[in-house]
Amino acid sequence: MQFTAKCWLRGLDPTLQQYSTELEHLSFDQLTELDHNKLELLGVRKLGHIEMILEAIHQLQTFFEAEKMLQNQVHTSLENFKSSCETVMRALASKHQALPENKKKFKKKTQIKISSISPAITRLIDNLLAKGKMVLSIMDKILASYANSEVHLARDKFVSLLLSVISTSQQNMFVCTLEDAVMSYCRDLCQICSEDIYRSSFKYQFSQSDQSRLDAHI
Repeated sequence: MQFTAKCWLRGLDPTLQQYSTELEHLSFDQLTELDHNKLELLGVRKLGHIEMILEAIHQLQTFFEAEKMLQNQVHTSLENFKSSCETVMRALASKHQALPENKKKFKKKTQIKISSISPAITRLIDNLLAKGKMVLSIMDKILASYANSEVHLARDKFVSLLLSVISTSQQNMFVCTLEDAVMSYCRDLCQICSEDIYRSSFKYQFSQSDQSRLDAHI
């Protein structure tokens, strides 16, 4: 949502609405640069009104600084999470490539569980889930929010894929099938992180049941 001084002014004390013509054309940066002298030049003469406007500007600036900090945290956490997904995918791909060709064919054709996921890859998956939980935790703290069905659906898919990684990695199935599923989930999670999941402002409802299920694993 783009900032406009006109909309901001509507939320101030009714006694300040008389200065709408003088202030509504200002940008956010111009507002934050105002002081007593500049407000007087704009036509705000009463000391009480000047102090009320400056206090409102200070609150506005504090709000945007806090929001920007949280947005940066979301962006950083998403990049870290995407990096973890890519690390898991590389590890699984390397493991598959390291197998002799006859063993690859055997794993595809037989119904025998060849081996379990290696401890090293398990640790990578645990790290991925921990960073995924961090992404969701930071998302929930975003201050500015607005209804956006596309973003909300992306959040739901993100949570669903994370929980799918957990449940799949704990299932007793053929290791090649399990690894392929985890690889697919990681690929989808990377795709979400690269698209609409990051927004300047959004509303996310992370259910307690989802949080507790993640807590139980990590």
